[in-house]
Amino acid sequence: MQPAPDLLKLLPILRLAMTAMVVFVGGVSWYLVDSEQLKPIFPADHPAMVGYFGVVTLVMVGAILYFKRKREATKSRARYASFTLIGWSAAEGIAVMGAIFYLVTGNPTYYLAGFLLLLSAFLMVPAGDGTGTDVLS
Repeated sequence: MQPAPDLLKLLPILRLAMTAMVVFVGGVSWYLVDSEQLKPIFPADHPAMVGYFGVVTLVMVGAILYFKRKREATKSRARYASFTLIGWSAAEGIAVMGAIFYLVTGNPTYYLAGFLLLLSAFLMVPAGDGTGTDVLS
């Protein structure tokens, strides 16, 4: 039986995969909206859409910061990697939700905000090993 891989060494690959998926979903959303194969069903500034996106985004930013603190307090490498991945996943969820909102409103601002939050999460919760160095370097 092979030993389990070091999760910290897998984080850069997971970060790349998460980014690629969000870019792919955004590209598909852009294509469907731009080619008019999918008509927006809500106005771009519909109050319910703006409010829902704002509330969920704030909750997810709180989750990112919470798991960043949990990550910094742990001594386990596996838990450290898990908390990193959970923080990134919260931001990825917002980016995918932004792409869905782009589809139903035709407004790319939701997607761009989610994508920027994902990139911010990568900076706030880097793929480090707990020593202040990024695993990529």
